[in-house]
Amino acid sequence: MRSSSEGKGRFSRLRLLGGALLVPLLVSGCANPGQKRLDAFRNTLNQGDLVGGLEKVRSSKSLYGENSAFLWEMDLGVLHHYLGAWDSSIVHLERAEQIVEDLYARSVTNEAAALATNDNLRPYRPRGYERVLLAQYQLLNYLAKQDLQGALVEVRRGVLVLDRLGETDSGSYRGDGGLEYLHSLVYLAAGQKDNSLISLRRSLIAYQEGKVPLPQMVREDASLRLRRDPRGKIFESLGLQVVADPIHARTLEQSPGEIDLIVYQGRSPELGQIRAWGEWIKGGLFAWHWSDPQTGKEVTDAFPAPPMPGGATGETFHVNFTFPVLKDVDSKVERIEVQTPRESLQPDWISDTRVLLDQWLSDTHTATMVRTIVRVAARTFAAQKVKSNVKTGNPLLDLVANVGMDFAQGEIEQSDLRMCLWLPRRIGIVRVPLQPDVLALHARGLSSGGSVVAERSLGDVASEPAGHRFRIVAFPW
Repeated sequence: MRSSSEGKGRFSRLRLLGGALLVPLLVSGCANPGQKRLDAFRNTLNQGDLVGGLEKVRSSKSLYGENSAFLWEMDLGVLHHYLGAWDSSIVHLERAEQIVEDLYARSVTNEAAALATNDNLRPYRPRGYERVLLAQYQLLNYLAKQDLQGALVEVRRGVLVLDRLGETDSGSYRGDGGLEYLHSLVYLAAGQKDNSLISLRRSLIAYQEGKVPLPQMVREDASLRLRRDPRGKIFESLGLQVVADPIHARTLEQSPGEIDLIVYQGRSPELGQIRAWGEWIKGGLFAWHWSDPQTGKEVTDAFPAPPMPGGATGETFHVNFTFPVLKDVDSKVERIEVQTPRESLQPDWISDTRVLLDQWLSDTHTATMVRTIVRVAARTFAAQKVKSNVKTGNPLLDLVANVGMDFAQGEIEQSDLRMCLWLPRRIGIVRVPLQPDVLALHARGLSSGGSVVAERSLGDVASEPAGHRFRIVAFPW
């Protein structure tokens, strides 16, 4: 006759077995939220349907969820911006900004659930470059409204954003040359020449320290205006060559006014995930492997094992996990031309989201890997303990339980693929001096083969008053 203690022990093992069998069923239905949202919008993104995209985002708040509230507001703000609804864009971007402020006041350590499962359970905190682009879109909203005083307020807010990122990103943030250059132009339009020169210097430094190439327009402008700056030889200190004869910059300086045309081209890259596997080796080493999607070859890497919760540092076992990677997408619009009665102009690209996303992935790779591996290893170690307690004596049931828990471990870990869906591949500027025969501007978005994908005319620019006038043209597909 079995004792009551034996019966209770068997009942406990059966309950653990039931949980082990149930977990895979629950986990298998949990799709990656970033991928799920991307799949839902893929057709609209590919078609460049801004109006349809706006309606779909507006009606899909539940698809974003509470943890991605920033992304919902940001996507709405960006789409309204592209469509010229400046006031609506301002409202949504203000809400996105407030969400960021609230998250800064909230400690990351309070988001403990992500340690046990995956990063998708954390409230989405915008990447540094997304935070900068939010400030840039908001600034351009006010400039498009011809509200110079409102734009100056946004410039000051933008400087605070850049300074905060420099303080909080552990030295990895290098500034943003594109936003600094726009600050310089706004100060110039407001007649604040000293502040304009300071921002121009900061722009030059940010481009030199970052990976976005220095635009020729910025180099020319700096060659003309900073050459006369008595506060230091910035070109010499950065190892840059001065443009000997900055003709276009000089023409702009001598003109009574200019049209500053901001253009958005193509689609931002996406995030995907690669599944990797590795061994947490007794003695303090973690070796991990993955298949490179570009070459098809297996890649191996190793580093000292970080301390792990649960006291499992003396164990040797296998884990599998995922990590985020950049995925290029095809853009219908590969280049943009701006035509005047005199000439055809090419934009100077002041920002490139592919470069910025790739730089962010590189800067955060080690921290992401350590956080992920510690989480997966701790969860795997706990699962092994559970396995040892669910042995029923029935080989088939024990096998099913072990396989089910291993499957669940693999499926629980999902990389955070959330991102702003409607960002362009590149942001450019065309500075056109106001001249009597320049009556209209015509922008064309061209495919890689040179065919016209989209076009837009900006008429009656000759009647613009003196000074800087900003216009927006969006071909973000």
